[in-house]
Amino acid sequence: AGLTVANEADSLTYDIANNKDALRKTWNPKFTLRSHFDGIRALAFHPIEPVLITASEDHTLKMWNLQKTAPAKKSTSLDVEPIYTFRAHKGPVLCVVMSSDGEQCYSGGADGLIQGWNTTNPNIDPYDSYDPSVLRGPLLGHTDAVWGLAYSAAH
Repeated sequence: AGLTVANEADSLTYDIANNKDALRKTWNPKFTLRSHFDGIRALAFHPIEPVLITASEDHTLKMWNLQKTAPAKKSTSLDVEPIYTFRAHKGPVLCVVMSSDGEQCYSGGADGLIQGWNTTNPNIDPYDSYDPSVLRGPLLGHTDAVWGLAYSAAH
């Protein structure tokens, strides 16, 4: 369960050797995120910081600081380790949305819950002790899986 992020601002390279698809885009991986134990269902970027939150079928969300990288062993891309793991869902996490200021995020899961989270500082030490104030708590009421969320700053 890995995720690779490519930078659209990089120069594009094209494979012109194949006449059938003369302008086929060749992607160059920028980051490789490895840590989830199952498929990644959704992701949300922080509106200000170089931070990404991923939602996975392994029942967790992970927060990644894209500025904390290390060279990958077998690739030109950079490996990124998660800086925080959000745990509260009792099943696969299917969707995630970030608030417009990046202070909170919300996740929906197969358990029928929408969990609210306070996002942590992107420079947090991944080995710090658990902070219970990160979990804002569930929004109850759904009787089946929550597959999508949208955030409104006005409401």
